[in-house]
Amino acid sequence: MSRYLIDTFTYPYTAQDAVWWIEEGCCADGLLTKAIEGDGRLVGSVGLTRQTGWRSHLAEVGYWLGEPYWGNGLAAMALQMMCGCAFVELGIH
Repeated sequence: MSRYLIDTFTYPYTAQDAVWWIEEGCCADGLLTKAIEGDGRLVGSVGLTRQTGWRSHLAEVGYWLGEPYWGNGLAAMALQMMCGCAFVELGIH
């Protein structure tokens, strides 16, 4: 299900899209991206996009998680860790 993802998340998501994301997309300026692991596998991702200009103290956070892993607390844990990183390490308010 992709209806709640941002417009820049392509659908359908192809292997070529994944390669681009790993090689370039997740490394863009202002982005912090982490993998979500479950059962020793990549099952999702959580990311933070720092805003610019007078809003540089703010950030947008988002995530995706494979449907078989919904309801296990993985997304909540990933968001908590990402927000902690944003507040403590990056000075996001």
